[in-house]
Amino acid sequence: IGLNAGSYDHFAGYFDGQGHTVSNFTITEGHSGYVGLFGYLSGYPVSDLGVTDFTINVTFNGTIYAGGLVWSQDFSGSLSYCYAEGTITVTSTNSYGFVYAGGLAGSVNSGTLEGCHARVPVTASSPNSAYAGGLAGYLTNGTVVADCFASGDVSGASTTYGSTNYGYAGGLVGYTDDGTVNDGGNIRNSYATGNVSARANVSGGFSYAGGLVGLNVTTLENSFALGDVSATGRYRNAGGLVGYNNGTISGGYRSADQTVTNSNNTLGIEADPETLSSTDFLTGTLEWSHSIWTFTESGLPNLDHHWN
Repeated sequence: IGLNAGSYDHFAGYFDGQGHTVSNFTITEGHSGYVGLFGYLSGYPVSDLGVTDFTINVTFNGTIYAGGLVWSQDFSGSLSYCYAEGTITVTSTNSYGFVYAGGLAGSVNSGTLEGCHARVPVTASSPNSAYAGGLAGYLTNGTVVADCFASGDVSGASTTYGSTNYGYAGGLVGYTDDGTVNDGGNIRNSYATGNVSARANVSGGFSYAGGLVGLNVTTLENSFALGDVSATGRYRNAGGLVGYNNGTISGGYRSADQTVTNSNNTLGIEADPETLSSTDFLTGTLEWSHSIWTFTESGLPNLDHHWN
């Protein structure tokens, strides 16, 4: 629905899904590398919509943007109470190509993700650089993520040698850029459970893997990660909460049961997974709201807006 930012047929309007879902679709070709139910969203909201039982499996000789719901959201648009449940595998074969892939959205610029979730394994690879996140691959310019979760395993790989080649992977978000924290962006009241791996070539390149965020340059608040984390390559950065941090962390937690391979930081407060999923901890210590989340004593919190 809609194509790219340079065309006149990108989606520019309000879309209220009214609790409906779009199901059982497969995408094996991307229009100029743009992959998702929606194409480019510019400054308008999409709300109360789910995409389920989908498969995205695209190989393209160029840069790829891929998300279960939208490949790119731009200029103060919002995704509210939306969700994605499927699988995403995207590969660039171009030595100059980038890959931006997220379970819900590939890339978000100056936008908001609120009350959203993704249960989507995400695999992204490129000879150049890859940005992969369970919810979103790449955030920039003050983007806010609030009250969201992701549960799919995530892999981001840069597959060839190069001093400027990068593999980023985060259980929730792969990468936040330098403009995010300066423009008021933050990630708050959110969690991720998937296992995370980032890879770069052993002869050069950089890998960043975090249970919640691969590379964090934003304000991260009252959030946690549970999945195992690994980073491989010559220059490796791995952490249970974030792979590398140049932002601010307040109330960030990581599971005591995590296995972190090639860890270079212990950022985040370590806690038992039973504590991290308890209602007392979530509503008391982290101050998550009963009006947004559904809490049980036998599992992780869910979102009231979502159909499970």
